[in-house]
Amino acid sequence: MDELTFAFTQDGLVAVVNGTEEISDLEGLLTRAPDVPAPVLAQALTEFGPAGFQVITDPAAFEEAFRTRLAGEDPNEPWREGMMRLRDFGIPDFTEIAPPKIEDGTLVYFARALFNGLPYRTKVTLGRVGDVTYLPLELTPPPEPSPPVPDPVATMPGEDDDDSDILDLDAIEDDDTP
Repeated sequence: MDELTFAFTQDGLVAVVNGTEEISDLEGLLTRAPDVPAPVLAQALTEFGPAGFQVITDPAAFEEAFRTRLAGEDPNEPWREGMMRLRDFGIPDFTEIAPPKIEDGTLVYFARALFNGLPYRTKVTLGRVGDVTYLPLELTPPPEPSPPVPDPVATMPGEDDDDSDILDLDAIEDDDTP
């Protein structure tokens, strides 16, 4: 079985087959290994394509990591320039994300942007490989945070309050009502 790795040379990124044979583009890889599995093709496209993407090979692990990161964000924190938060973008439909596959001569896969963690979809016709285009998935705004629940102890009159909301029973005149 052939072993495929990626390496940087003076000419740029190349795929290296069996430690010696260099392939500089996806078309060369498809010529050399026409039956290469979809996850390997997706990885190759990601390596040869624009920088900053990582193939999603395990959608369940991606969803878990996304939701964990989202849960770690304070929903009451306002937007701030320079602070990257998933909730400022939204939540994808995780059921749409699938492992890389080849359908009718087209490689379909999903990748996450390393910059912000959002998922993108890519489709490439294998007979005529061109530029890789990452299309963002539609995002749904996260649910609004619940309003804070007042602390009942904090809202009770205390020693330091001005007591303006306490009824003074001694100040009420008795009108002889039974």
